[in-house]
Amino acid sequence: KGIFKHNWLNFELLQTITWRKLDAFLCFIKMVFKRTKSKGVAGSGDGNETLHVTYLCTSNVCRSPMAEYAARKMVEEGLFSKMVPEFNGKIEISSRGLTDGYSGWGSPANAKAKQVFAEDKYDIDMSQHQSRLLTNEHMERTDVLFVMTTDHIHWIRDCISTKVYEKNKHKLRTLGPNIPDPYFFNVQAYVDVAEMILKQVEDSMVAYLRGEPGTTKEDPSSRERENACYGNWQRG
Repeated sequence: KGIFKHNWLNFELLQTITWRKLDAFLCFIKMVFKRTKSKGVAGSGDGNETLHVTYLCTSNVCRSPMAEYAARKMVEEGLFSKMVPEFNGKIEISSRGLTDGYSGWGSPANAKAKQVFAEDKYDIDMSQHQSRLLTNEHMERTDVLFVMTTDHIHWIRDCISTKVYEKNKHKLRTLGPNIPDPYFFNVQAYVDVAEMILKQVEDSMVAYLRGEPGTTKEDPSSRERENACYGNWQRG
């Protein structure tokens, strides 16, 4: 007596539910909780919780490692703690790629990317980076996955199973406008991309931590930005 007080959960209802239906119901509740959590984490955790954040690009040698190491520095400097003090957990940053068609897995960060980030203006050391493939296991483990362009969302299915994708697609978010790929271009392209990444990594992470909704839709300014960059950058 007194155990089943809620109208929606009473003894008569439980008698009619099979264990299979109950299991399905619990899975549904778990899914809803994960989707809610993916929209933001402000105020979550007791200080011991770790938030796993992943950045994704094509080969994990240019844009996504730049985003990873930029975010790491922001974490080390306490930027996110200052801007979102209600988040009291820890943040673990990583990055992944989708294909080894341009450079084999285990490759270092692009030399021009390392050169730009090593400048005094940024003072970011990427010398320890090794490119890695996005896997089913990593997709399951990460809490949020930021893509450099909306095209990457379509290519993810080539790396992970349909089942894992469908289960975890709510974790996907853009950084904002697409970040053009500097891979075939000279150092100036990496300087431009560095500025884009620093601003968008900060803005998107703060928005996520504050619980603001993300999107997987392409920003209206993306094509204009890409056309301008690819039209002005020099090969080299």
